[in-house]
Amino acid sequence: LGSPGRLGPVVQRLPIDLLDIETDDGDYTAVAHVLIRRGWRRGRVVAVCNADHLGTWNVAPRAHPGDGRLDVVDVSAALPLRARWEASRRLPTGTHLPHPLIRSFTATSWTWEDPDGAQIRVDGLDIGRRRRIVIRIRPDEAMVPIRTCQIVDEAIQIHGGTGVSQWTPLARMYASQRTLRLA
Repeated sequence: LGSPGRLGPVVQRLPIDLLDIETDDGDYTAVAHVLIRRGWRRGRVVAVCNADHLGTWNVAPRAHPGDGRLDVVDVSAALPLRARWEASRRLPTGTHLPHPLIRSFTATSWTWEDPDGAQIRVDGLDIGRRRRIVIRIRPDEAMVPIRTCQIVDEAIQIHGGTGVSQWTPLARMYASQRTLRLA
């Protein structure tokens, strides 16, 4: 591990898209997700994604961090509590779609307006309630070392079955880094 011959002289990089976020209270940049909601149990929930996974959930199964598109998953406020629970059980595998009350589409920009406001999370960071949000994609705006994917793979191989269990952080690392393989 770590020998100079294995790393090679050149570091390869993968281009990824960034999300520009304009709110009524300031501007933000995201790499993976913007989550907009009033609550999980009722109300509209929207995930604007640049990557397929949000933690262990495969929220936007067709999302790719280098395709130049936003993947929007819009859960209708009319979705009953039991149906939300059933859909959430299918999130890890991405089989919550298609569903008549969960809309999924791609765009290069997307706007949300709600006079009552909604809770906004940008890449896992809670930025509070906002009434208006505009999200635009910036294609190929950042570069990520391809070696990141290889390091996580090697660490999982070293740890064997324990590497993919919930008891180590490697499973979460693998889930978050797996989208980089597709770029």
